Amino acid sequence: MPFLSKLRRSSPPENEAVPRAVLTPTVSAIMADGDMQAEEVSQLSNLCTFSPIFHNIDPARLAEIVKELIAEIMEEGGAKKLDEAALLLNQPLRETAFCFVVRIVMADGSVTEEEKAALEKIADVLALDAGTVAQIYTVVQMMQRPA
Repeated sequence: MPFLSKLRRSSPPENEAVPRAVLTPTVSAIMADGDMQAEEVSQLSNLCTFSPIFHNIDPARLAEIVKELIAEIMEEGGAKKLDEAALLLNQPLRETAFCFVVRIVMADGSVTEEEKAALEKIADVLALDAGTVAQIYTVVQMMQRPA
């Protein structure tokens, strides 16, 4: 598949700032309900494995980045980390980051009130319009349908 192989030929990131910024909203959402479930961790690992954003980051390092983000969010607060992430991301990557968030939130098959509130806050911080948010949510619902 020539088209798909081109997606994997991205140049290595000069640093980890953008990949960390893409992960920050997702980690914030995972922490929103106070419980990091196995389904969420598995889904995050899968998303990163197949995303060109993380292609050149070793899986062990990626796990370390997630742990670092958890500690930073606990220490500095989720709002500050979300604001920092939004500043680093262009609009298309903000949409990608939000798509990751929705995939993770829906990984366990339900969306809690805390997770809904987190989704709204993250969409607002990322300056995503309601139409884009609705499109992402709808597509992820389609992808997460049970058999």
